[in-house]
Amino acid sequence: MIKRFLSLTLSLTLCFLALFTFSGCITSPKFTVTFDANGGEHVGGGSLVQVITEVSQIVEPKFEKDGYVFNGWDTDLSKVNADTTITAIWEKEKLVVNFVVNGGVKAPDSAEDCQSVTSAQDLVAPTYVREGYDLVWDTDIQTITQSCTVKGSWVAKKYNLLFRDLNDNAIDGIDDKEVVFDQPIGTLDLGKIIDGKKIIGWKIKDTQENLISGQSWTYASDKTAVPIMANLSTYFIDYNLDNGEHQGNPISYEEGHDGFAINDPTKKGHIFIGWQETDELGNDIGEPKKNVIIEKGTTGDKYYTAIWQSKTYSVTLITDYGTFVSGQVVKEKTVQISYGNTVNFDQVLDAPNAFKYWENSSYTLENGAKWELDESDTYTFKAVFVKRYAFNLIMECTVRNKAVVSKLNDQNAQTRFYRTEDQEMGNLPTYTPLDTQEYSASNWKYFNGEKYLSITESTVVNATTFNGYVDDDLDGIIEVDLHAWCRANWTPDYPPIT
Repeated sequence: MIKRFLSLTLSLTLCFLALFTFSGCITSPKFTVTFDANGGEHVGGGSLVQVITEVSQIVEPKFEKDGYVFNGWDTDLSKVNADTTITAIWEKEKLVVNFVVNGGVKAPDSAEDCQSVTSAQDLVAPTYVREGYDLVWDTDIQTITQSCTVKGSWVAKKYNLLFRDLNDNAIDGIDDKEVVFDQPIGTLDLGKIIDGKKIIGWKIKDTQENLISGQSWTYASDKTAVPIMANLSTYFIDYNLDNGEHQGNPISYEEGHDGFAINDPTKKGHIFIGWQETDELGNDIGEPKKNVIIEKGTTGDKYYTAIWQSKTYSVTLITDYGTFVSGQVVKEKTVQISYGNTVNFDQVLDAPNAFKYWENSSYTLENGAKWELDESDTYTFKAVFVKRYAFNLIMECTVRNKAVVSKLNDQNAQTRFYRTEDQEMGNLPTYTPLDTQEYSASNWKYFNGEKYLSITESTVVNATTFNGYVDDDLDGIIEVDLHAWCRANWTPDYPPIT
């Protein structure tokens, strides 16, 4: 009986030992996670192939791809429970292009002046119109590879001025002209005798509009001029307006006249000095005179050239930032400029932001442009600056509910740096989490109020991306916080895999 009991006890003990041994050999199932860079380059983080038993063991690899921003994975990593291939998702980096043009009228169906696109092929230049001018951009937009500003300038169109007789035939000895919009047309041929008649002037065909030597070409099309013919006893008066405007002066006079006055012309941005009379060879006769009188009994063809002097304007410059005089607080200054001169107003010193242009309620002026304003003798312009951003580096991030403090790898690097709008971020400081055994540095991110955006060296600084806040120093600098972004290296402590 005793032997039977011992035998039963021993059998039960062996069964429990066998069961325990068997259960001790049970392990969690293993599965393989394969990461597909999808055209990117593996630059750090976890390996491309990882054999794991729990999703928490996954260490995300770090990829980079020129011209693209990493936008996550095509699979939710937290739900991986079997052999899986996970593919990187890339978003084409945006090109931000600003189109800038002074003058002209924007067409109703025009493209926007600021465009954010994934490819230069998606850019459409805005449409502006200005009579007599073509708009030319300083950059071929189809070749743009990075964010930039494209400037437009106006180029005057060229037209043909044809000289024909009253039967619409070319006239021997008188050549056609190529004229430029808003520019002087040059000297017209007068005095030629045809069939016993003398050419004393020209007019636009089918109109009563006379043409005068040196007048500005204001027709946005080709035109034909026909001669005004008169008897040989009629004398012509040739006026060279030098781009001025004629004031209804007679183009001829007859023998036996009673005398008459010649009115003074006008020219934008200029003061009329007087009519300089010349002979038919261009030699001056006397001094320039205003209100010229053709005395009674005068005979012969007359030649008069308008003499001009550029107007000078008083311009008051105002700035909210910086000063016009080093070491002093001077926010306002008055300067003089003459019509047609290049704008090169005094530099604003010690301004926190980069100068952009001068502006009033009606106009913007860039240094290097020509002064062509003539509505009054005085003007006031205010300095407009490129927006400047101060980026503050926040060295703490949260990984799996754990706060991680980091430090810059270069201890001389500043935790606050500046960029101006339309500038790329450039080299960003690198950093290391203080607990380097458990965490790895990833990148910098910016919270736009809805989500965190990855910031790269090629990210363009503008209000579309960084809607920061203006600080309390009244210096106009926009404050933006960039957050360190870390990832964990550690995995939970599991039983050995056998």
